[in-house]
Amino acid sequence: MTIRNPVVSQEVEQHLTARLPGWQHRVRFGRGGGMSVPIPCEVCGKIVFHNLANLEAKVRRGDRLPRYCSQSCMRRSVAMRREGRT
Repeated sequence: MTIRNPVVSQEVEQHLTARLPGWQHRVRFGRGGGMSVPIPCEVCGKIVFHNLANLEAKVRRGDRLPRYCSQSCMRRSVAMRREGRT
């Protein structure tokens, strides 16, 4: 089941829209009613679903929102930045 207009904070919405336009049409509901939103990896493009409540909590704590699907993609991104390949 999906929902068309999920209620999210402005920071989370900007993060999701910048990475995946049309993310609102791919939101999933879990068994307990929690929503999961898609976030594509910046390196490989793999789409990983994250719990919306956890993303909102990260924003409230001031933590960074996820950008990569795994530690190996994060290391690859750091290596590319060091080489100047952005």
